Amino acid sequence: MNQGIYPALVSPVSQNGEVLEDGLRKLTRWLYATGCDGLYVCGGTGEGVILPEEVRRDILAIVMEEVRSLDSAGRWTIIAHVGAADARAASRLARNAADAGAHAVSSIPPVYYAYGRRGVMQYYEWLSRESPLPVIIYASVQSGVTFTATDLVELSRCPGIAGLKFTSYNLYELMKMRAARDSGFSIFNGADEILMFGLLAGADGGIGTTYNVIPREACALYRACRAGDLAEARRLQTAINAIVEIVTHGNAIASVKHILQRMGFPVGDAVFPLNTLSDVDRTWIDRQLEAIQFYEGAI
Repeated sequence: MNQGIYPALVSPVSQNGEVLEDGLRKLTRWLYATGCDGLYVCGGTGEGVILPEEVRRDILAIVMEEVRSLDSAGRWTIIAHVGAADARAASRLARNAADAGAHAVSSIPPVYYAYGRRGVMQYYEWLSRESPLPVIIYASVQSGVTFTATDLVELSRCPGIAGLKFTSYNLYELMKMRAARDSGFSIFNGADEILMFGLLAGADGGIGTTYNVIPREACALYRACRAGDLAEARRLQTAINAIVEIVTHGNAIASVKHILQRMGFPVGDAVFPLNTLSDVDRTWIDRQLEAIQFYEGAI
């Protein structure tokens, strides 16, 4: 069972579509050093669904190369998001993830259409057969996937389904999911601003956007919850939420990439058309972070 804190890794890509390899390697090495438990590669934060397949393959290959050089003890778990508009592309990406050495794959259903419960369930059953690696379901209201504990019980009968990333404020449903699958099945909280509450409701860890820039705080919150230190967990969640509020002032992906560049990571801007930050937005973000001395203690 996978657990702990997984930054939803940004994808350092130029506006010409080229992987910014130095930035990707530097960020991967830093996140490893901060004590995170793994990475979630080319997901929503990683802009995977709007990147070409070959770019997604290149990003994962570079990440895995760094992991092999850093992680001789096998501490890190790499989850490759393979969701795409074309289901066959998801299958190809899942097989590539296995070849690259990733540990699991995750996916939203194919985008745009409202597939309904039956279509979504059939997709994950199909992907669990297609993928050589364990599958982490990605249930996010943003992608139109609303999951219940009943759905989870049904899908988890498929041998290849190993976990769930649950991006929702419905902690009641999360508790029901945990009760239904209480061992050997990983549930990840997907909303950074409720990480503490997701963990208390039974999540095994968190996958999040802001963990790219505040990985230590997220890891410390995870440890505090596991130790039962709720006062410390509440303090850390409050600190994390201050960053969440700043990041979500504009497009969150664009904001996180801007912050990372200010921190010294050459990750480029968000991929078009997500690169919506204006100079006014960048100045506002920087002023807010400078007011709490974020950049001084970030690295």
